[in-house]
Amino acid sequence: MRVWFDMTAPAHPIVFRPVIAQLQRMGHEVRVTARDYAQTLPLLERLGVPHTAIGRHGGASRARKIGALASRTTAMIRFGRRGRFDLAVAHGSNDLALAAAALRVPEVNAFDYEWATMQHQIGCRLARQGDDESIRAQSRDLLRSLSATKQPLSKLDEQQIAALAAQCIIEVLEMIEIRNAQRDRLSLALRLVQHRNQAIMEQ
Repeated sequence: MRVWFDMTAPAHPIVFRPVIAQLQRMGHEVRVTARDYAQTLPLLERLGVPHTAIGRHGGASRARKIGALASRTTAMIRFGRRGRFDLAVAHGSNDLALAAAALRVPEVNAFDYEWATMQHQIGCRLARQGDDESIRAQSRDLLRSLSATKQPLSKLDEQQIAALAAQCIIEVLEMIEIRNAQRDRLSLALRLVQHRNQAIMEQ
């Protein structure tokens, strides 16, 4: 499947690089967009992560931040429309949250700072409730796998953490595949009903 990562801060290339590598080893196609902010682009280049640079940080001014958000989101929508992605992944990217919603692409967006009010107002408001029981079951499985290692997260190496993060993303992709299959079956059933009704009317 096609997965779209967006990176907007210098920590993101370091966090996402092993996850991307794991997804690619599993046969998924990954594309990366990045914002020109601090060392984000140089780190991607140094780590050898192919990427498309889109937009820049708006600075401290609220008005400039809103302007940069509108401009970058518009460019991201154009990029995403060409990519035909199955899933979008980011860490606190408002631009990706808005672009993914506009393109109706499912998105995984992580947060780690409770005072990031703009991220919460945009990303959290756009979040949709999933299958709660399925999510709880996946969480239990993940906790069991962590317990089996008998190691705290702080003791896991980069490859183990990447594998866990990639597995979470894969489970989201699997849910999308199931829903797409259900949607396709429903679409086929509706077409069959329409053809049958048309045949009856023509008799």
